[in-house]
Amino acid sequence: LGLHFGHIIVHCSGHQMRLRNFLGISVVMLGTGLVLHCSNTMLMNTDLYSFPYVLVSGGAAGIVLAICYYIVDAYRAPEWTWKPFMYFGMNAITVSN
Repeated sequence: LGLHFGHIIVHCSGHQMRLRNFLGISVVMLGTGLVLHCSNTMLMNTDLYSFPYVLVSGGAAGIVLAICYYIVDAYRAPEWTWKPFMYFGMNAITVSN
């Protein structure tokens, strides 16, 4: 999933096209996972990492990625709104205050 979202960033130009691709694949994944679970075709079980679990968690992560991408890159929010989250993505060994 990360490879696919990275492929979107590299090969799609423009914020609108990237956001449309992020949200499109994420909503399809989330919907497919929920339909599989709710129809009792395949139950979502986190211990086994079932197919519906992977689809639902990947779809939800893609939607969060699209929201973060919009706030930071497309909307160009002020630095104080996203700067605290930068530390979550850093390696703990390299962060020294």
